[in-house]
Amino acid sequence: MSEEDLKTLDKYEGHPSIYRRKSEIVMIYKGPILDIDDKSNGVDESITNFKNNLDRYESLEVEVYEVVNKEMNLFPKLNYLNKLQDAAFEYAFPKEYQVGLYKFGLNVYNKKLEKTFDTLLDFQTLLESKNFPNEVKNQEEWGGANLVITGKNRERSN
Repeated sequence: MSEEDLKTLDKYEGHPSIYRRKSEIVMIYKGPILDIDDKSNGVDESITNFKNNLDRYESLEVEVYEVVNKEMNLFPKLNYLNKLQDAAFEYAFPKEYQVGLYKFGLNVYNKKLEKTFDTLLDFQTLLESKNFPNEVKNQEEWGGANLVITGKNRERSN
């Protein structure tokens, strides 16, 4: 990537206030594809033997982004997390790392689901109370995307 490309990516990623860009060395596996059968420990076995197989790896310097303020609890979007999970599986990342990604994704998904339900319950309470601000009371309908709240019992079609 050119320096100009990195600056564009920095802006997109929120560098340096949200994410910090830094250089890291990663090891790329260049050996033969593992033949995983029922008798082997598969990926775990290859990771355990990493030091004995250094000739099968090549180092590569890469740019990575790291969260600056870990207390902010920034969660990746689910579609991004799915890409991380797919890549971890495809490139045989350690089992513990893959399990962590799936647990993390489940936690994020459950939090978003909980927030969505809470919001819908808040809307239901608001609708039942009929205690709307005047600017909302005067509107025929309100909402966005695929959600339109009309205050009527029947579903409204487009």
